[in-house]
Amino acid sequence: LLSIAANVLPIIYYFLLFMLLFERVVELMQAIYNSSITDGLTRLYNRKFFYNRVSQYVGRHLPVYILFSDIDNFKKLNDTQGHQMGDDVLKQVALIMKEEAEECGIAGRYGGEEMVVMVTDPSVKMDAFAERVRSRIEKETIVTASIGYSKYKNGLSAEELIKQADEAMYRAKMSGKNKVVKYA
Repeated sequence: LLSIAANVLPIIYYFLLFMLLFERVVELMQAIYNSSITDGLTRLYNRKFFYNRVSQYVGRHLPVYILFSDIDNFKKLNDTQGHQMGDDVLKQVALIMKEEAEECGIAGRYGGEEMVVMVTDPSVKMDAFAERVRSRIEKETIVTASIGYSKYKNGLSAEELIKQADEAMYRAKMSGKNKVVKYA
């Protein structure tokens, strides 16, 4: 009986040690992967991951919308209130984007103060969705946002679809800011 215990206990010990180490390696790999696809400040998907995901949907000709937002007067906020305030605002706006996109798509940080959402749920009324995002940013933060959106049509590339939403956002900026414009 003692010899059985002497033979089995080291096996159990090494098995448990292996399992603990294996679990830790998996955790580290997940953390590395997550940091490679998300923006460090906002925790939204980064531009590359977002673009790749849009490309997948467009490649399958699936009906998606792209919402493109830009925080109004962000440079002025950074210059007058400091970069910490700018970072805090980016995080607040990102959280709103993430919460709104949770049920119907994915949110990403496209660069600077530009954030994007790909809406993959065809039942979403995009004008109401975009207005809800704009309204929440205005009510829940100290900034406003100009928002544009576009809908996928056959023959469009992912790049063209995102560019259309960007152009609509630019029209919102040029026509008074703090509004939603649909690409037409």
